[in-house]
Amino acid sequence: MLPRLGSFCLVGQSLDGGCAVKQLRLAAFAAPLSLSASSDFSLRLHVLRDTPDALDQVVASERQAGARLIDAPRQLAFRDCGEKLCLSIEELSLGWRSKCKHQEVPFGHVWSSHQAGGLHCGFSLEHVDPTRQSVSCKIVIYQSRYYNCRQVVHIVSSKNDLPCVNHEGSPACPTSAMLDPSRLGLHVDPTPTVFRLPPRLRRAVCQLLDAPSPRGGGHDWLTLSRMMGIERCVNYFACQVSPTECLLDLWEARSREEDSLARLVESLKAINRQDVASLLEGDLDRWH
Repeated sequence: MLPRLGSFCLVGQSLDGGCAVKQLRLAAFAAPLSLSASSDFSLRLHVLRDTPDALDQVVASERQAGARLIDAPRQLAFRDCGEKLCLSIEELSLGWRSKCKHQEVPFGHVWSSHQAGGLHCGFSLEHVDPTRQSVSCKIVIYQSRYYNCRQVVHIVSSKNDLPCVNHEGSPACPTSAMLDPSRLGLHVDPTPTVFRLPPRLRRAVCQLLDAPSPRGGGHDWLTLSRMMGIERCVNYFACQVSPTECLLDLWEARSREEDSLARLVESLKAINRQDVASLLEGDLDRWH
């Protein structure tokens, strides 16, 4: 436990004879190359940290470029073994030609990447037969020596499905249907990302619960912590300037459900602190 919320980094390395694994997310996007080569097809494969935020950031960036996610994101277990990441394009449909069929990314570029948007590789498909109006292929991604653990991204699209280019040569914005999270396999967190209790309200709650209980017999922050199932932390809370503030910090971190604030109000009523519950209820609709 620490006295304040914050960001932390866990650092380590594989044990001798061991092999740590980093979970990666693979996401493929398609966009036209340029106005002068609008008949060609550009594929970009992003190698990201396996977190919703990393994927959301890349989706937003590609959306601005007029690209769209063309297959559900895949997960890849990348081992701390020094082997490079390999990407190959296979089973390309007739009428198209790939300018590069195989790419490799050095191990260190993947394992130690600090780029917020991860790494990305591109494949350019040249349209050599205008009578073929659709394209299909698959991109195989694997770590060298671990082909059996490969992931495959499937691309099936017609020219009409590709993001359009406006008369000025800039990619037009994709439609909302193209980027619908349910179609893309993205998880959209319905809960708010801000703290549920604004600073003014937190200070008021802390002042009321830090003080000895008006009924006597101790402090109500202690009773509340037991109701919330975190009584194992009470010794730490008791050593802090504001035990209630620490309790609320932990509550904010643990309680991400939509009804969390309502359940906190009910807990306060259960310990006969209607005054604090009423204070929260006044802002319930605004901060829920």
